[in-house]
Amino acid sequence: MKLVVSHLAVWSGARPWVLGLLFALAVPVASAMDYRELIQQLDLVAILPTITPARTTELLGAQRSALPEQQQSAAALLVAIGAISASDLRRPEVAWAQAQTYVRVVTSAPTTFLGRIADSATLADMRQPPDYTSLLAADSVLQVLGQLVAKGTLTGYDLRERGVFDATPGPYWFVYSHSSRRHLQQLLALLASEQVGGWVYGTAKISAYQFRDDWGRAGPDVAVLAGGVQIVQGRETALKLVFDSAREQAHFRQLVDRYAKKDTADEPGLIADAWWQPFYYTANRADGGGCNVADTIGAGPSVALPDLHQIAMVVLSDDQFEATLTLLPAKVPGVLSALQGSDWTLRVDSVCVNPAYFRFLHGDHK
Repeated sequence: MKLVVSHLAVWSGARPWVLGLLFALAVPVASAMDYRELIQQLDLVAILPTITPARTTELLGAQRSALPEQQQSAAALLVAIGAISASDLRRPEVAWAQAQTYVRVVTSAPTTFLGRIADSATLADMRQPPDYTSLLAADSVLQVLGQLVAKGTLTGYDLRERGVFDATPGPYWFVYSHSSRRHLQQLLALLASEQVGGWVYGTAKISAYQFRDDWGRAGPDVAVLAGGVQIVQGRETALKLVFDSAREQAHFRQLVDRYAKKDTADEPGLIADAWWQPFYYTANRADGGGCNVADTIGAGPSVALPDLHQIAMVVLSDDQFEATLTLLPAKVPGVLSALQGSDWTLRVDSVCVNPAYFRFLHGDHK
């Protein structure tokens, strides 16, 4: 067993998705901000002749005169494809950082990349079931983890492809999981209607977790293990939502609590397949701020996310898969002891989860 203790972090960043990334990655703003270079990286130089002077004025408006003449059509093209807005150009460093991150996302998108929250293609993807073939074939991993759940060492686990979200940029994010693609489609549509901006990454995962008696009658996806422990065994989708700002990250939480969390059995006004204890997490801050994630650099009042709770996430990985185990910190030593002698590489992260899931870890059902 190889054990690595790490400390995931959400860095405080400036207003939107990119400036935060800029500070987080310590990438300096270029002394000569030349938008033509970004057009070259996007391989869109052939499109520049279509951006006529009249079209440039239409796209840039009053901001056109603030740019060097030789860069105006390149900046206009970036506005046309949605990399930046004309208003962003009022603050050159912000516009440059935003354009750089757009290029980074588009040119190095991993296979988990789906698109922007409001993109029709992102919503359409939620209608297509993911491929679980390779995950279901990982019998040895599933058997070992299932035994730990049956013994009460774990309350559950998730299994997914290794490192699926490692290359996703941005400081403001949540990983949100659910078994219902209909639920996820409606959640994304709700976020879009509320003008919550951000990028979406998605992956298939296999999950298992204890079924609470107070949730009601067990469905066909619930198995009874030795000792009478009831386990939900399901195929789910995990979405990583990388928000444009801390405010939008906070708004996501408000919307989930209002429309995606069930508080009574027949509660009206919820999106499809809302659950008693939805599960989403983000990283713990490295600056000592714990789970109080706030936008402290951007203009305007800072936005805090209260009531998130710090827990441990043990990550087991081999060459192909990774299993994530969410635990109260006091339970970590026992789990590590139970995994002694395994061939997996183990990592212990500190993450922040929503209150309902934190209560689940304590044995509550809401």
